[in-house]
Amino acid sequence: YYIGVTNNLSQRLSAHNRGNTAATKRLGLPVELIVHSPELPDSDARMLEQKLKTWKSPQKAIEYLRSLN
Repeated sequence: YYIGVTNNLSQRLSAHNRGNTAATKRLGLPVELIVHSPELPDSDARMLEQKLKTWKSPQKAIEYLRSLN
């Protein structure tokens, strides 16, 4: 699973699916978007990103993000 923040989601997904990022090389292709939260201000999104990256369970992070929408 990959957790990240971007201002241009379609461009970022394309970059991942072309294999142009370190995370893609580590996780493999294709990249599938599971959840996104476009309503968050950048500063809040970056704080949330750091918080979720400390969690050991990807499923817990996904459920939490889905609860925000």
